[in-house]
Amino acid sequence: MKKLARVFLVSSAIMLALSLTGPGGEFLWGALKPLGAILFGAAFISYLLANEYAKYDEEQKRGAELRRKENSDVEREGAARANQIKDSKEGR
Repeated sequence: MKKLARVFLVSSAIMLALSLTGPGGEFLWGALKPLGAILFGAAFISYLLANEYAKYDEEQKRGAELRRKENSDVEREGAARANQIKDSKEGR
């Protein structure tokens, strides 16, 4: 996630630098400055949320591992119960 924020930040700086030149300031009537500001905002938001994204990903991994473990336990219990029923039917 931080890599994307760096890309936004570098792009923002490039857009600002280009908009300060003569031809860059005239390009699309100064569209580079607003584009640079938007990219800077995206970079700032990405930096702020990077830690939250990492926490969310970690929670999802832990949840997936827990569900996988619970499923294997349920399958083992189901197999044991099926064997128990099968043995009781054969014992009749």
